[in-house]
Amino acid sequence: MIDLTREGDLFILTMGDGENRWNTTFVREFAQALDDVEASAGPVALITTSASEKCFSNGLDLDWVMSGGNERGGDGFGPPLCFGPAIGELEPHRWARNTSKVPA
Repeated sequence: MIDLTREGDLFILTMGDGENRWNTTFVREFAQALDDVEASAGPVALITTSASEKCFSNGLDLDWVMSGGNERGGDGFGPPLCFGPAIGELEPHRWARNTSKVPA
């Protein structure tokens, strides 16, 4: 589901659960990977990516939410995930597809 590799001072976190929907199981594995990065010595960088060429993440697993939490870990989310400074990049067509107005 979550694969964390390290190349020198660079960690690469790859989400590999299809649509990468966020439920307790997914969040726990993601949080464990972040804990592993945070526990490393010295300054490091983290790249978060998806194994899927078509989907980075579809966000909250609504099927799981609507089921009452009785699947895939089902006891609700743990502590919120907090991140430090981030730099992100989206391909232009993804930006245009997901907004009503595209900046000129």
